[in-house]
Amino acid sequence: MLSKYLNDELGLSIKDGHQLFPLDSRPIDMMGYKIYTYKTTIRKRIFKRTNIILATYKDPKKVMNVETARAFMSYKGYLDHSDSVKYRKKMKFKRTFKNSKEVIRNYAKYSGVHGQTT
Repeated sequence: MLSKYLNDELGLSIKDGHQLFPLDSRPIDMMGYKIYTYKTTIRKRIFKRTNIILATYKDPKKVMNVETARAFMSYKGYLDHSDSVKYRKKMKFKRTFKNSKEVIRNYAKYSGVHGQTT
């Protein structure tokens, strides 16, 4: 019935190995997130990589290179769109974000590659 509605009304099809399950029983795991009915978390692997960068550069005296700053900016999106407020405060996220923005800005300013990616 569901597949007939999707096909007839919306022009969509369901692949053969589809699974239907109640959302309370397990989370939806897609695009780097685990989506529960009451919270959204980051996948463990992505969280570990983000945590390494945040723990390493928690000290403002530690200098960040451009590649790390760019990686951190991509992980920032995961943290922004998940339920990680306490973690962000604990790891001094704003300070690390500000430092990585500055690294990228200075690299673009002094290397002449403003707006380009390497």
